[in-house]
Amino acid sequence: MLGLEQEEEGRIEYENICRKDENLTTLLFTMHNEGKDVCSSCEETTTIICCNRCGNAVCKLSTCSTLFPHHRNTLFVICNGCSETIYDKMKPVELADVDKLTLLKKKIKTRQASK
Repeated sequence: MLGLEQEEEGRIEYENICRKDENLTTLLFTMHNEGKDVCSSCEETTTIICCNRCGNAVCKLSTCSTLFPHHRNTLFVICNGCSETIYDKMKPVELADVDKLTLLKKKIKTRQASK
């Protein structure tokens, strides 16, 4: 029974974090938008912001762009076209590579601890 309560608390905490992220993203979009224009993805006239990679005008719909809170209260925007291009360039990490990364992380931690 206790496990279910902890799981429920974890789910609620995760939902609260997601809401805060959505609110922050909306606030940053409002602060940094570039006015009204035609979105290059959905072709609707709406409030837009430029993609940080290609410069296309996109709206904040999840079907048109992905928005990331960035440093100094800025917003990093990737249009879905660029997102697909980036995804196509990604390669899956094999299990052997994960073991090497784990070893590298341990070495880095021990070096930082010794300083």
